[in-house]
Amino acid sequence: MTARIEDVLITGELAGRPIRAPDYQAETMAMAKLARTIATSPGQALLCLADVMVELCLAESAGISIREEVDGQASFRWHAISGLWAGYVGGTIPFDASPCGVVIARDEALLFTHPEQVFPAAAIEPLVEEVLLIPFHVEDVPVGTLWAVAHTADRKFDAEDARLLGRLAQFASAAWQLTEAIERSGRDRRSLEERVEEQARTQQTLGETEEIFRLAIEAAMMFAFDIDVETMAVTHSANTAAVLGFPVPDDLRLATDLVHPDDRAGNVARMKEVIRDGRPFSHEYRFVDPGSGAIVWVRTSGRVTRDSRDGRPRLVGVVRNITPRKRMEEALRESEDHYRTAVELNPQLSWTATPDGKVDLMSPKWEEWTGTDGLGENWTIANHPDDLPEMKRKWAHSIRTGDPLDSEQRIRMRDGSYRWTRTRAYPRRDQSGRILKWYGVTEDIHEQRSAQEHQRTLLAELQHRVRNTLAVIRSIARRTAENSDSVEEMAAHLDGRLAAFSRVQGVVTRDPEAGIDLTALIEDSLLAHAAREGEHVTIAGPDLFLKPRAAESLSLAIHELASNAVKYGALGDDRGRIAIDWRCDDAEGTLRLVWEENGLAGITVPERSGFGMELLLRSLPYDLRAETDVEFRPEGLRFTLVMPLVDRQRGE
Repeated sequence: MTARIEDVLITGELAGRPIRAPDYQAETMAMAKLARTIATSPGQALLCLADVMVELCLAESAGISIREEVDGQASFRWHAISGLWAGYVGGTIPFDASPCGVVIARDEALLFTHPEQVFPAAAIEPLVEEVLLIPFHVEDVPVGTLWAVAHTADRKFDAEDARLLGRLAQFASAAWQLTEAIERSGRDRRSLEERVEEQARTQQTLGETEEIFRLAIEAAMMFAFDIDVETMAVTHSANTAAVLGFPVPDDLRLATDLVHPDDRAGNVARMKEVIRDGRPFSHEYRFVDPGSGAIVWVRTSGRVTRDSRDGRPRLVGVVRNITPRKRMEEALRESEDHYRTAVELNPQLSWTATPDGKVDLMSPKWEEWTGTDGLGENWTIANHPDDLPEMKRKWAHSIRTGDPLDSEQRIRMRDGSYRWTRTRAYPRRDQSGRILKWYGVTEDIHEQRSAQEHQRTLLAELQHRVRNTLAVIRSIARRTAENSDSVEEMAAHLDGRLAAFSRVQGVVTRDPEAGIDLTALIEDSLLAHAAREGEHVTIAGPDLFLKPRAAESLSLAIHELASNAVKYGALGDDRGRIAIDWRCDDAEGTLRLVWEENGLAGITVPERSGFGMELLLRSLPYDLRAETDVEFRPEGLRFTLVMPLVDRQRGE
């Protein structure tokens, strides 16, 4: 059973395939290469385009087929081929025997698999696994196709390949038109030569006409003109319409009729200047097709001469159609602008290197950072001396093995500071696997790295605080149990002590760097025992912010003093009063805090030394390097603490 076109047409798969990332830098360089070839060697433009398709689309064969008539039959000629099929260049295939015919008929990009099942003439070695084709146009008419071939099953074309071929089709159209124009110009040149010879045989006295034709013969894509500067009457060669690409009125007046309105004033001024000075001239401007409004760029060259019969001044010269060159220049500018904008907007710094690792292109951002160009081996100048050996080792390994580079190092900036950066590089290879170029990026990761370091510091601090917190809680629980006569008593004491410890922890975790206000710490502890400043209590002392460890110990001490005052002292008797004050002696580097109860007729002295007394007389001296004293006076308890100010966070 014969296969149908629908059996081998798989264009719909393009939308569902994974899309490889665009390589705009390689694309830009390829477009620049095409533009240079078209401008300098137009005869090689189509072959250069085929080479670019192989390179950008990672194809194994690629080429350009153009429709023509061969022995009266519509056919395609392979004008340029690159890759494994390069030996078939110049061959032809009937229109209906090629996938190109389907593409031209449908005027759209198509993807085929094993087209030889439908088109036996396409069964050439090596066979096609997939072929992606796209038409290109001249004046909106499809005249040929660009095609990229994969000969192996592991190469699948995707939407990125279709986009690249679509963009290259614009170059194909310009290159083909330029090639045709050159050939047409050659035919016109030969025709002009024949006419000049005829004129020379029959009109020996018309030297001016010989000059016009000589100028035209020496150029390509040109037509000759002769202007009477007094009447502005114009005569031009027969190929004028062919050169411009649109019909030319019989009464053509170059200075007024066809010149673009924006260029008209400058063109007239230039013409007057040439007539006045009598020097040869050459300038560029635009023509407008009066029928379609299409723009044609031209370059006019010539000189002033005088009629041999009456001596009247005339302008004679040639006009060359330079529209293809202008289009290439515009495409190149657009491509360069796109690349430059992408580089400037990218926070990463882009660069390229030769296969042996020498940097040959560096983003201007590197010089903004470091003040050096970074080319060749100059990038090493800005690397931190401690990081450079490892960076060079990794880069040498990548150059030797072809493995991608990934390295972090510090870079010296213009102001002398160092910032952490990350550099990555990947090789671009040809079909044989040989490295053609290294493409790299370097990004500033200083803030990211600093944040990671800060996070590690905070984590270590958190782990340290958790361990310390658990140790304090265990100590509180153990000592409370040792000094309690019952479970109920232990539970009551433990709850109060843990609550006091928790209040300090709440302040510490909200802002560890700010410190804990001693006044607020005392007020919170008293409020927990229903005591407020001004009723039974006075608090006085300068602003003082304690470090977390000192605040934890003092919070437990104030809690024990307040608990004792509720049970045995001033907070358990309406007549009782408590005065809490402190002062800082910067000369001695100490804090002196006094808790003094008054107004009692007598106090009950505990029969045994419990947790509170152990905390006040043993733990505080150990934890804070403090000197403490507890005095049981008849009028009330007095507690004194003197500790170094090294545990002060800030304050006066």
